[in-house]
Parts: sequence; C-alpha cells; structure tokens
Amino acid sequence: MKNFLYLLTALILASSCNSPTSDENQKTEMKQEEVIDLATEVQAVKKVMKTYKETLESLDVTDSYALFTEDSEVLEQGKIEGTYRDYIANHIAPTWSF
Repeated sequence: MKNFLYLLTALILASSCNSPTSDENQKTEMKQEEVIDLATEVQAVKKVMKTYKETLESLDVTDSYALFTEDSEVLEQGKIEGTYRDYIANHIAPTWSF
C-alpha cells in the first residue's frame, strides 16, 4: 500500500510539473492576442466594398479580381455559386451582353 501511495504521489508531481497551469495558459494566450483597431478595419472593408461597387458600375470587372482570393466562394441567395471568377463568367458577364 505504501508503494502504491509513493507511486501515485510521484505521478501527480510529475504531471503537475510538465504542464503549465491554466493561469499560465491564459497569460500565454493574452501575450499572443493581436490588438485590432476596429475603426481601421471598418474603413478597410468600406474601401473594398466601394471599389467593388464602382468596378461593377463601370461594367469592367478587370480590377475586381484583385479584391478576391483565387479560392474564394460567392454565395448568392444561400447557394454557393463557385469562385469569384466563376461568378463573373456565369452570372455577371451574361447580363452585360449588349
């Protein structure tokens, strides 16, 4: 019985020494958090949206491709329409046939 208690105590001590406490985890996570200026982010989004709107209104979407990643997906009325390039080719461009 005594050997069992020694073994149990040794295991508890070993496990507590190897892993940081939850307080230490929280401190580490706090150090890794990035501070984001919400006003700056809002302005950046507005700028992209304005550029996108102006591009569509100009009927020349050439510059709009830079606003989207290659693997972006467009959602329209709850349905995935494919990448932005697919969306332009299959949904926007056909409406501009003049």
